[in-house]
Amino acid sequence: MSKLKALGLILVLLIPSALLADQIVLKNGDRLTGTIEKSDDKTLLIKTEFAGEVTVQWPAVQEINSTQSLHVSLSNGQTVVGTVTTSDGNLQVATTNAGTVTEPKADVTKLFGEAEQAAYEKSIHPGMLEGWKGGANVGFALTRGNSETKNLALAFTADRKTLHDHLALYTNSVYASNDAPGATPATTANAVQGGIRYDHDFTPRLFAYVGADFQTDALQTLDLRSVFGGGLGLHVIANPKTTLDLLGGINYTREKYTLLPSRSFAAPRLARN
Repeated sequence: MSKLKALGLILVLLIPSALLADQIVLKNGDRLTGTIEKSDDKTLLIKTEFAGEVTVQWPAVQEINSTQSLHVSLSNGQTVVGTVTTSDGNLQVATTNAGTVTEPKADVTKLFGEAEQAAYEKSIHPGMLEGWKGGANVGFALTRGNSETKNLALAFTADRKTLHDHLALYTNSVYASNDAPGATPATTANAVQGGIRYDHDFTPRLFAYVGADFQTDALQTLDLRSVFGGGLGLHVIANPKTTLDLLGGINYTREKYTLLPSRSFAAPRLARN
């Protein structure tokens, strides 16, 4: 290693960590040094070395000086990316393509550091194994005495929602029997049903959907009922507590039954569409 490279490496190691960090200055003169994580038009979150995450009021921020590139969203819908400095109440963003962009601090709606921006983009476009929510229910009932029955019910649901897509899966089954001596039929329920539906939003209200449902029912000698459909839908109510969708489209149904046993070696089958 040459002497010049060695000297350069020593200088890098001796640079104070504060020079490699973001810094904000408040209107009362206080300074905070660390990593700017995110901000909206109300608060700013900065992660400091010794005080941890500190939240300050956005109107109280007088100056911003960042060493990392910040993603700055403006009220006109534009987003600029680059290191940020402050001058005369304006934010100056040193972008790589458009040079320095100067915007009033009041026009900033959001501000993300590199880590928060990566997390935000991942939340918008999660992997297929990410973002799932769901649950399972198991129910069992047993009676003895005047009646002797068993009942087992299973159910499972799973949902994955992104900014414009919704994938839903479900399945449920029920099995019941009458255990009383001589009871006919001994099995009173034996059915399984499941399905999948995919929605894609064109607008906050209008969406398209495709789906498929499958069902078997031993008591009806139903081997398989397949229902395929698709069309358009309307989000009439869509909030965290209530969802109401209206759907319009077409379905195709195919059913296969095993008929009652006959004297032939193979039980006849019936299929209808």
